[in-house]
Amino acid sequence: MKKFLLIGGAVILILVLVVGGVGFYYWQSIAASMVKSKLESLYGLKLEYDGLSINPATRSLTMSKVRVLDIKNLDAGPLFNADSLSVWGDFGEDSTPKVLRLQTEGFHVEVKQLSGGEFPLAVVAKRLMPALDLAAALGVSPNDKADKTWFVIDFGLLDYDIDGGSVRMKNAAIRRDSANAEPFLALGALDAKNLSGGKPLTATASGLRLRGIETGPDQYDFMTPYKAYQKLAGGSGESKTPTPMGSIQLSDAIIAVAPNNGKPDSPSGVEIAFKQADFDGKNIKLQSFSLKEQGQPLVEANRADVSLSDDMSVRSIALDTPRAMVRGEGDGSNLGRAQKRLNSIAAAFSNGDKKASGAAKSAPLPAVKASNLTLNAIPADGQPSSPGAVEVTLKNLDFNGTSAEAQGLEVKEKGETLVKTIQMKAGLSADGSLNSLDLDSPQAMLREDASGLNLARAQQRLTALAGALSSDKKTASKESGALQHLIAGNIQLEYWKDGAKLNEIQLESIGLDSKTRDVSLKNLSFHPTSDSSVDLPEITGVLSAEGFSAIDTLTVQAPVVKGYFDANASQPFDSLESWLTAPTALSGDGAKKSDRPLSIRSFEIRAARVQLEDRRVSPAIEHIFDPIDLTWTNLVLSEKPPMGAIQASAAVQAPSQGTAKIDGKLAPSFSPLNMDAQIDASVSDLTAYLPYYQGALPVAITSGGLAISGKVPIKDDKIDALVDVTLKQPVLAGAGKTLPDQMKADIAIQAVNGMKDANGDIVIKQNRITGDLSDPQFEPGVTIFEVLGKNILQRVMSVPGMLTHPVETTKNLIEGAAGTAQGAVGGVMGGLKSLFGGGASQPENATQ
Repeated sequence: MKKFLLIGGAVILILVLVVGGVGFYYWQSIAASMVKSKLESLYGLKLEYDGLSINPATRSLTMSKVRVLDIKNLDAGPLFNADSLSVWGDFGEDSTPKVLRLQTEGFHVEVKQLSGGEFPLAVVAKRLMPALDLAAALGVSPNDKADKTWFVIDFGLLDYDIDGGSVRMKNAAIRRDSANAEPFLALGALDAKNLSGGKPLTATASGLRLRGIETGPDQYDFMTPYKAYQKLAGGSGESKTPTPMGSIQLSDAIIAVAPNNGKPDSPSGVEIAFKQADFDGKNIKLQSFSLKEQGQPLVEANRADVSLSDDMSVRSIALDTPRAMVRGEGDGSNLGRAQKRLNSIAAAFSNGDKKASGAAKSAPLPAVKASNLTLNAIPADGQPSSPGAVEVTLKNLDFNGTSAEAQGLEVKEKGETLVKTIQMKAGLSADGSLNSLDLDSPQAMLREDASGLNLARAQQRLTALAGALSSDKKTASKESGALQHLIAGNIQLEYWKDGAKLNEIQLESIGLDSKTRDVSLKNLSFHPTSDSSVDLPEITGVLSAEGFSAIDTLTVQAPVVKGYFDANASQPFDSLESWLTAPTALSGDGAKKSDRPLSIRSFEIRAARVQLEDRRVSPAIEHIFDPIDLTWTNLVLSEKPPMGAIQASAAVQAPSQGTAKIDGKLAPSFSPLNMDAQIDASVSDLTAYLPYYQGALPVAITSGGLAISGKVPIKDDKIDALVDVTLKQPVLAGAGKTLPDQMKADIAIQAVNGMKDANGDIVIKQNRITGDLSDPQFEPGVTIFEVLGKNILQRVMSVPGMLTHPVETTKNLIEGAAGTAQGAVGGVMGGLKSLFGGGASQPENATQ
């Protein structure tokens, strides 16, 4: 009995399993047939599959190797196919499937026009979900060519909750033209909610790859997914209002943009990447943001916060620790090309179907804030350490579209500071060019080495950068972008050569008024050594309509110059020469030379005081010129400037009273010196200059004056002049040097007195002076007294009975005079030469 029960139970169990299995299979077939029938009768869709399973507990149906076809176009092939398709749903009383959720794996579709004028996804979308007109959203028109594939769409996983408006994707891609093409939209994963129904969209995505190819002037096809979302999110019917953005989170995203028919690594192609992005509809927060061109980094930032306007245009940007790398020069700057691409992208997103180029012109510049900014401007094929590469750092930057304020600005080359300022305020014109500038405590370091001035190289890089930022084609130096307002205070300029600081200039303030074109400088101070200085209390000027490139008038009021000569240098004139030649140096060394060199119509110095101490003689002599007035017209500061008309007058105060005048032409380039002028100089007491000429004459002068007059032409430092020298009413005494026994002092005095004219003056005309001012052994004052001494000696030696051995004595005396002569005008002429930029070094035996 027990055995029978066991056998009977087993049979019953087997029967239950068999009947249940058959019933379940039969129910599956009924359900599948019902689904296929309803799809065909209600939607005109034919469903094919290789395998089928139904889970009654979850009310889901799963098919494998699924194909969906259009009954009207069976010959066109599947509308789409998938490795698997699952449907969760419910069935009404009329057996109509109420679809709640759809999941597919290995989904693939080619978006192309069917013979009936429809598109694969459009057929499915319009019939199953009227709001999902995907073909129209993708911009595919029935008027397009038939049989052409516009897009290929693939999903590794697509899980779509239709009633809930949510979607989950993995390994999604949209490609252009074919399945082998580079996807212009790809997603590693996406989880989105509220795709329809008017609720704010929320989404989390990773592995976004958005690749835009230029399809027209400043238009990119990666706008297609964006426009698709706008249409899809508008709800059912013809609504054009997209679902409001809620929050979108992206991680590990890359957006690449390339020119027409190019790739992201093509010239001008750019790539944007970020590790994390959070978007709430009004603000975007980016983490680890980077922008690249041809694989090289252009811009990086630890963090970027972007605020958007209602039309989705960028309103403000805040950057934390941004770094920018600008390569190239002029219009070839990579940052300029990238800026054009990014502007077009931003404009396209904010203006939908409008052309980006037109939208970009009307869109206002966004506000930008940045902290700890670093900008490297380098040659096209160089590195940040290459010659000419410069680094700009900013502690803080605040830009609102029309003005910018920065703190802690510093410009470096090879780690050495070129320019820095505590604070900078800048105003911009409508085209983005610099209009006004306000600087607090700026410092500039001109560093010179074997390759020239580094500031010239920095100027070249920064000008290229400014041109790239202000305009895509025009450079920042265009006249419309000329600086109109400038204010700076507590300015310091340093001159460095071969790693050592030579001298510096300090300036209390500088100002520019654009309306009146007035320029003013206050308290410019230059102290190359502890006992030499140039102090300029006030400099005023008026610019021409051409701006800084052509100054109308420039006036220096009451400058005071103190300095000295010694055996090695002429201070402060040698130092000033290095500063005055700096503008020429800046235009060289590879930097683009200006087509319009700096010109000054009228330059004036009023009531100047020059105090020079000559330490080449013992005891030292102090020369004082006060006042000096100078007018110089038509100055042109260029590599080889022409001569401009000059008039100057000076009162000689020490060591004697006198005057000095110059009237002629002088070129504003002092190495070499070019001049063609009439020079007149006189002093009332020649004995005050005794250390210069003692021993140069065969007689001593106890009182009397000196005058020099003549044309002085100088060409490239070569002087060839004829001057008249006058000893005014000299009183003669014993010999100025120890005379040979053969010469009698009283006869020598008598002979020299015999040279006087009716006024008691000794005039020696047409004295020829030749030499090279660049030769430190040549001194015009010495030459003058050599000539004077030789003339007097010739007169003395011509007196009958004066010499017992005339030939030998004449030779010795003339050679002695030539070797020891010091000119009374040596200090005056040397000072004037030094004032115009040349040294006035004496021969080594000058004080003998």
